[in-house]
Amino acid sequence: MIHDEYYDKARQRGGRYATGLPERSVPDRLAPHRDALPCGRAPSAALTQLGHKSKISARLAKHFSIIVLLFFLKTMAIAQESDHRYEVYFFLLDECRICQEMTPYINDIYDQYHDRIKFIGYFPNFSSKPEQIEAFKVTYNIAFELKTDYFKKKSLQMGATVLPEAVLYDLHQEEIRYRGRINDLFYAPGKRRRHLSSHDLLSAIESALSGKTDTMQTTPAIGCFINFKEMNDE
Repeated sequence: MIHDEYYDKARQRGGRYATGLPERSVPDRLAPHRDALPCGRAPSAALTQLGHKSKISARLAKHFSIIVLLFFLKTMAIAQESDHRYEVYFFLLDECRICQEMTPYINDIYDQYHDRIKFIGYFPNFSSKPEQIEAFKVTYNIAFELKTDYFKKKSLQMGATVLPEAVLYDLHQEEIRYRGRINDLFYAPGKRRRHLSSHDLLSAIESALSGKTDTMQTTPAIGCFINFKEMNDE
Protein backbone atom coordinates (compact mmCIF):
# COMPACT_ATOMS: atom_id res chain seq x y z
CA MET A 1 0.00 0.00 0.00
CA ILE A 2 1.08 3.56 -0.64
CA HIS A 3 0.95 4.39 3.05
CA ASP A 4 3.17 1.42 3.95
CA GLU A 5 5.67 2.32 1.26
CA TYR A 6 5.84 5.90 2.49
CA TYR A 7 6.25 4.70 6.04
CA ASP A 8 9.17 2.43 5.09
CA LYS A 9 10.87 5.19 3.14
CA ALA A 10 10.42 7.66 5.95
CA ARG A 11 11.86 5.24 8.50
CA GLN A 12 14.86 4.44 6.28
CA ARG A 13 15.37 8.14 5.63
CA GLY A 14 15.45 8.83 9.38
CA GLY A 15 13.45 11.96 8.90
CA ARG A 16 12.05 14.08 11.68
CA TYR A 17 8.82 12.13 11.76
CA ALA A 18 9.50 8.41 11.94
CA THR A 19 5.79 7.76 12.19
CA GLY A 20 5.27 7.72 8.47
CA LEU A 21 2.98 10.73 8.62
CA PRO A 22 3.79 13.55 6.20
CA GLU A 23 4.82 16.81 7.83
CA ARG A 24 1.64 18.56 6.70
CA SER A 25 -0.32 16.09 8.86
CA VAL A 26 0.84 17.86 12.03
CA PRO A 27 -2.17 19.84 13.29
CA ASP A 28 -2.01 23.58 12.71
CA ARG A 29 -2.31 24.29 16.46
CA LEU A 30 1.02 22.44 16.91
CA ALA A 31 2.77 24.44 14.20
CA PRO A 32 4.60 26.67 16.73
CA HIS A 33 5.91 23.49 18.37
CA ARG A 34 6.83 21.66 15.12
CA ASP A 35 10.56 22.15 15.56
CA ALA A 36 10.39 21.09 19.19
CA LEU A 37 9.15 17.62 18.32
CA PRO A 38 12.05 15.18 18.76
CA CYS A 39 12.90 12.67 16.11
CA GLY A 40 10.85 9.54 16.40
CA ARG A 41 8.11 11.09 18.60
CA ALA A 42 4.65 11.16 17.21
CA PRO A 43 2.58 14.37 17.26
CA SER A 44 0.03 12.48 19.35
CA ALA A 45 2.66 12.11 22.10
CA ALA A 46 3.28 15.84 22.00
CA LEU A 47 -0.44 16.44 22.33
CA THR A 48 -0.53 14.16 25.35
CA GLN A 49 2.38 15.99 26.91
CA LEU A 50 0.82 19.38 26.29
CA GLY A 51 -2.48 18.17 27.67
CA HIS A 52 -0.74 16.91 30.78
CA LYS A 53 1.01 20.25 31.24
CA SER A 54 -2.31 22.04 30.81
CA LYS A 55 -3.86 19.91 33.56
CA ILE A 56 -0.95 20.71 35.87
CA SER A 57 -1.27 24.42 35.11
CA ALA A 58 -5.01 24.32 35.79
CA ARG A 59 -4.41 22.50 39.05
CA LEU A 60 -1.79 25.03 40.14
CA ALA A 61 -4.09 27.90 39.22
CA LYS A 62 -6.86 26.34 41.30
CA HIS A 63 -4.56 25.93 44.30
CA PHE A 64 -3.34 29.52 43.93
CA SER A 65 -6.94 30.76 43.84
CA ILE A 66 -7.68 28.88 47.05
CA ILE A 67 -4.63 30.41 48.74
CA VAL A 68 -5.67 33.90 47.66
CA LEU A 69 -9.20 33.31 48.92
CA LEU A 70 -7.98 32.06 52.31
CA PHE A 71 -5.67 35.06 52.64
CA PHE A 72 -8.54 37.40 51.81
CA LEU A 73 -10.84 35.77 54.35
CA LYS A 74 -8.16 35.95 57.03
CA THR A 75 -7.54 39.61 56.25
CA MET A 76 -11.25 40.35 56.49
CA ALA A 77 -11.47 38.54 59.84
CA ILE A 78 -8.58 40.57 61.23
CA ALA A 79 -10.14 43.78 59.94
CA GLN A 80 -13.46 42.96 61.58
CA GLU A 81 -11.75 42.04 64.83
CA SER A 82 -9.86 45.33 64.93
CA ASP A 83 -12.69 47.48 63.56
CA HIS A 84 -12.34 50.06 66.32
CA ARG A 85 -10.08 52.96 67.06
CA TYR A 86 -9.88 52.87 70.83
CA GLU A 87 -9.07 50.30 73.49
CA VAL A 88 -9.53 50.58 77.24
CA TYR A 89 -7.13 48.77 79.55
CA PHE A 90 -7.97 48.18 83.20
CA PHE A 91 -5.06 47.33 85.49
CA LEU A 92 -6.48 45.33 88.37
CA LEU A 93 -5.72 43.28 91.46
CA ASP A 94 -8.15 40.56 92.47
CA GLU A 95 -7.55 41.11 96.21
CA CYS A 96 -7.89 44.88 96.05
CA ARG A 97 -11.10 46.22 97.63
CA ILE A 98 -11.13 49.29 95.36
CA CYS A 99 -10.87 47.06 92.28
CA GLN A 100 -13.71 44.93 93.58
CA GLU A 101 -15.98 47.88 94.27
CA MET A 102 -15.24 49.40 90.87
CA THR A 103 -16.53 46.37 88.96
CA PRO A 104 -20.22 47.44 88.72
CA TYR A 105 -19.12 50.77 87.28
CA ILE A 106 -16.65 49.07 84.94
CA ASN A 107 -19.40 46.73 83.73
CA ASP A 108 -21.69 49.70 83.04
CA ILE A 109 -19.04 51.36 80.86
CA TYR A 110 -18.46 48.10 79.02
CA ASP A 111 -22.18 47.60 78.39
CA GLN A 112 -22.43 51.10 76.98
CA TYR A 113 -19.38 51.13 74.72
CA HIS A 114 -18.28 47.54 73.98
CA ASP A 115 -19.56 47.81 70.40
CA ARG A 116 -17.23 50.74 69.73
CA ILE A 117 -14.30 50.10 72.05
CA LYS A 118 -12.38 46.97 73.00
CA PHE A 119 -11.90 46.36 76.72
CA ILE A 120 -9.15 44.26 78.33
CA GLY A 121 -8.27 43.76 81.99
CA TYR A 122 -4.65 43.16 83.05
CA PHE A 123 -3.40 41.71 86.35
CA PRO A 124 0.29 42.66 86.72
CA ASN A 125 1.11 41.36 90.20
CA PHE A 126 2.40 37.81 90.66
CA SER A 127 -0.13 37.28 93.45
CA SER A 128 -2.94 37.22 90.86
CA LYS A 129 -2.81 33.64 89.65
CA PRO A 130 -4.84 32.45 86.64
CA GLU A 131 -7.39 30.66 88.79
CA GLN A 132 -7.83 33.79 90.93
CA ILE A 133 -8.28 35.95 87.85
CA GLU A 134 -10.93 33.56 86.56
CA ALA A 135 -12.67 33.62 89.95
CA PHE A 136 -12.63 37.43 89.86
CA LYS A 137 -14.18 37.36 86.39
CA VAL A 138 -16.98 35.02 87.50
CA THR A 139 -17.65 36.67 90.86
CA TYR A 140 -17.99 40.18 89.43
CA ASN A 141 -19.57 39.22 86.09
CA ILE A 142 -16.81 40.67 83.93
CA ALA A 143 -17.79 40.18 80.28
CA PHE A 144 -14.49 41.18 78.63
CA GLU A 145 -11.11 39.46 78.52
CA LEU A 146 -8.92 39.34 81.61
CA LYS A 147 -5.28 38.29 81.42
CA THR A 148 -2.03 38.32 83.36
CA ASP A 149 0.72 40.89 82.90
CA TYR A 150 3.31 39.22 85.11
CA PHE A 151 6.27 40.65 83.19
CA LYS A 152 4.70 44.12 83.43
CA LYS A 153 5.08 44.62 79.68
CA LYS A 154 1.68 46.27 79.24
CA SER A 155 1.95 48.15 82.51
CA LEU A 156 5.29 49.65 81.50
CA GLN A 157 4.11 50.38 77.98
CA MET A 158 1.05 52.27 79.23
CA GLY A 159 2.76 53.84 82.23
CA ALA A 160 0.38 52.27 84.74
CA THR A 161 1.55 52.22 88.37
CA VAL A 162 -1.61 51.77 90.48
CA LEU A 163 -4.34 49.13 90.76
CA PRO A 164 -6.99 49.96 89.67
CA GLU A 165 -5.95 52.27 86.87
CA ALA A 166 -7.52 52.83 83.46
CA VAL A 167 -5.92 53.69 80.13
CA LEU A 168 -7.72 54.82 76.97
CA TYR A 169 -5.51 54.06 73.98
CA ASP A 170 -5.84 55.41 70.43
CA LEU A 171 -4.88 52.62 68.01
CA HIS A 172 -4.82 54.88 64.96
CA GLN A 173 -2.47 57.44 66.45
CA GLU A 174 -0.76 54.89 68.73
CA GLU A 175 -1.10 57.31 71.62
CA ILE A 176 -2.59 57.31 75.10
CA ARG A 177 -5.64 59.53 75.34
CA TYR A 178 -6.30 59.04 79.04
CA ARG A 179 -4.56 57.42 82.00
CA GLY A 180 -5.62 57.53 85.63
CA ARG A 181 -8.49 56.74 87.97
CA ILE A 182 -11.74 55.25 86.71
CA ASN A 183 -13.76 57.71 88.76
CA ASP A 184 -13.43 59.55 92.09
CA LEU A 185 -15.36 57.04 94.22
CA PHE A 186 -12.26 56.66 96.42
CA TYR A 187 -10.33 59.77 97.38
CA ALA A 188 -7.77 57.80 99.40
CA PRO A 189 -7.04 54.13 100.09
CA GLY A 190 -9.90 52.82 102.21
CA LYS A 191 -11.77 56.16 102.07
CA ARG A 192 -14.82 56.29 99.86
CA ARG A 193 -17.22 59.02 98.88
CA ARG A 194 -20.95 58.58 99.24
CA HIS A 195 -21.57 59.90 95.75
CA LEU A 196 -19.49 60.16 92.62
CA SER A 197 -18.62 63.65 91.44
CA SER A 198 -16.20 62.91 88.58
CA HIS A 199 -16.58 60.24 85.89
CA ASP A 200 -13.03 60.56 84.59
CA LEU A 201 -12.75 57.54 82.28
CA LEU A 202 -16.29 57.95 80.97
CA SER A 203 -15.64 61.60 80.16
CA ALA A 204 -12.42 60.71 78.37
CA ILE A 205 -14.20 58.06 76.28
CA GLU A 206 -17.02 60.42 75.29
CA SER A 207 -14.55 63.16 74.46
CA ALA A 208 -12.44 60.86 72.29
CA LEU A 209 -15.41 59.38 70.41
CA SER A 210 -16.83 62.82 69.71
CA GLY A 211 -13.46 64.07 68.45
CA LYS A 212 -13.36 66.94 70.93
CA THR A 213 -9.78 66.32 72.02
CA ASP A 214 -6.71 64.44 70.84
CA THR A 215 -4.44 65.32 73.74
CA MET A 216 -3.52 63.06 76.64
CA GLN A 217 -5.33 63.58 79.93
CA THR A 218 -4.22 62.19 83.28
CA THR A 219 -5.60 61.95 86.80
CA PRO A 220 -4.04 60.44 89.94
CA ALA A 221 -5.20 56.86 90.50
CA ILE A 222 -6.04 55.64 94.01
CA GLY A 223 -5.35 52.04 95.06
CA CYS A 224 -2.58 49.49 95.45
CA PHE A 225 0.76 49.91 93.73
CA ILE A 226 1.96 47.60 91.00
CA ASN A 227 4.81 45.56 92.44
CA PHE A 228 7.60 46.14 89.93
CA LYS A 229 10.21 44.89 92.42
CA GLU A 230 9.01 41.32 92.14
CA MET A 231 10.41 41.23 88.62
CA ASN A 232 13.91 41.51 90.09
CA ASP A 233 13.21 38.72 92.56
CA GLU A 234 12.61 36.17 89.81
